[in-house]
Amino acid sequence: MDGDRNTFARGVEQFRDELPAARSAVERRVLDDCVIATVTRAAHACHDASHQHFPGWPCTHSVFSVSPEVWKGSHEEPRARLTRWVHEYLHTLERDHGWPAHWKIARHLDQYFREPLHIGRLAHAFGRGRTVLMRDFRRAFGLTIAGYQTRLRLRHAVIDLRRPGSNVEAVARLVGYKSPKNFYAALKAETGLTPSEARSLTEAQLRRLLDVELGMNGTGTGFEPRSRA
Repeated sequence: MDGDRNTFARGVEQFRDELPAARSAVERRVLDDCVIATVTRAAHACHDASHQHFPGWPCTHSVFSVSPEVWKGSHEEPRARLTRWVHEYLHTLERDHGWPAHWKIARHLDQYFREPLHIGRLAHAFGRGRTVLMRDFRRAFGLTIAGYQTRLRLRHAVIDLRRPGSNVEAVARLVGYKSPKNFYAALKAETGLTPSEARSLTEAQLRRLLDVELGMNGTGTGFEPRSRA
């Protein structure tokens, strides 16, 4: 657990998909107990790792109060309850922690990188001055906010390009570019590759592209901050 909410959510999703089916009421109770114990330990690890990124940032109250409410007295299958639990846990984690604005904006961009970027609006929405926000973001991630969004777009675009029957224009628009020309220019500037060259990469070359040229950490859609201070 590295403290990244997207990595945590994917881990829980994989755990959920691998759960066995309970064949009796007794098996279901045992499975419930095992699931609760496992995800609680994982949540503690994720929570602790989050605080290692930003030591001293406050918690308003424990995020682990979510678990009893989800699991108590429910007749849902363990998989369904686990899905509901992780959604509520991550919502509570996000709501009750005073993470810096630049960190919250990075998480926002992880989800909404396809949309047009309005830094002024983001600064207002997250309660931070534009200049200070841009400075703090670059100091933490080693990229401008626009550069962060560009790399997210290109990462998804490169993966989509390698799918059978993919179309450059469709991929460009899917990740947020208004025209293939803009996409081509961004990909060439960041990686030195054309779309056709990106398509022909080996798996090893693709992994290097995502991890190095596009600055990805190899574990999810987001970047790790340079500093935890």
